[in-house]
Amino acid sequence: MKIAVVVKDFDPQWGGVERFAHHFVDQAARRGHELHVFANRWGKRRESHFVPHPVPALRHPPLAKLISFPLSAQRVVRQEGPFDVVFALTPLLGCDVYRLGEGLYREVLQRKYRNPLVRSWKRWGPKGSYLLWMEKRVLTGGRARKVIAISESSRREVLKHYSLPEGRVITIYNGVDLQRFNPGVRAALRGQMRKRWGVEANEMAVLFVGNDFRRKGLRVLCQAMSYLIGQGARIKLMVAGRDSPEPYLWACRKMGIERRVVFMGAVDRIEAAYAAADLLCLPTHYDPFGYSCLEAMACGLAVVTTTNAGAAEIIEEGKNGSVVPAGDPLLLAEAIASSWREGRWREVNRDAWRTANAFTLERNAEAILSLFSSLEEAGNR
Repeated sequence: MKIAVVVKDFDPQWGGVERFAHHFVDQAARRGHELHVFANRWGKRRESHFVPHPVPALRHPPLAKLISFPLSAQRVVRQEGPFDVVFALTPLLGCDVYRLGEGLYREVLQRKYRNPLVRSWKRWGPKGSYLLWMEKRVLTGGRARKVIAISESSRREVLKHYSLPEGRVITIYNGVDLQRFNPGVRAALRGQMRKRWGVEANEMAVLFVGNDFRRKGLRVLCQAMSYLIGQGARIKLMVAGRDSPEPYLWACRKMGIERRVVFMGAVDRIEAAYAAADLLCLPTHYDPFGYSCLEAMACGLAVVTTTNAGAAEIIEEGKNGSVVPAGDPLLLAEAIASSWREGRWREVNRDAWRTANAFTLERNAEAILSLFSSLEEAGNR
């Protein structure tokens, strides 16, 4: 098949959607398909197994940048086509399949902004109004024949808010690169990385990974850390992500825990951060899945997350991690402490690794390509 993949940033260092784009293009090309990638920004590496198509977009102001990419992408795809399938990883009216990798903006508004005044301001401001309009157009008024949700909870949200036919929205879970993320890599890097980030041998290192600190619940995690440290726990928080740390540094100083928190910034080799850690904690207010959860589990790390993460669907309480309600620092602290206190952490980590092994890149790509084939066959009848 001749497949167009549309993504704003084709840079695997940027985030989960971008890593998925790289993995899918690689897997589809290995299976003999012709891949064309349409993006505005590119990573440092340039592979030869796909055809790149630069998409121009305005840089400023922010709203113009947001609007200009899908308009330009639609035009460039039309010029370079036709394609058997146009696969959009960002809202695009002219796509055949839309992967909802970042969830619904309607849900982000409800869960990220608890203050009704802030939520209303975000909802009715120019950016919020556009995002909600575009979301509705793509899901209900575009030409997309299928919508891919990356968790069952995300699928249910789409059906609830937009009343689409059930068969039009399908769930395909993420896959993880088991060559890059595995217990062997973690073991090889562990000593070096713990020394690099100042983690003592008798300290439990809790890792947080994400680029949107507010939505992913970093403030709640800092509060949980403060409680645990107050109880005498030998524990350190490692924060990996490119969001601004200043509000959280200030909060940590106020709680007196700043020496137990390391802000690592953006980490190019995120497997190095998993190697230094004993546990991944994603106390998110909203995540359609949570790529970091699957990567951490593949490295043999147990995960503590919330009921608002799609990844909660693959976590068995006490077996490969824990799931708690979002926004409760005391319950979060108890889940973190329990994973260490009960003395089962090695067994839990092994079970986390076994769980992740079922979610391969190959399985993910084959499910998506099978969907594409069914659409192509239906179109040829």
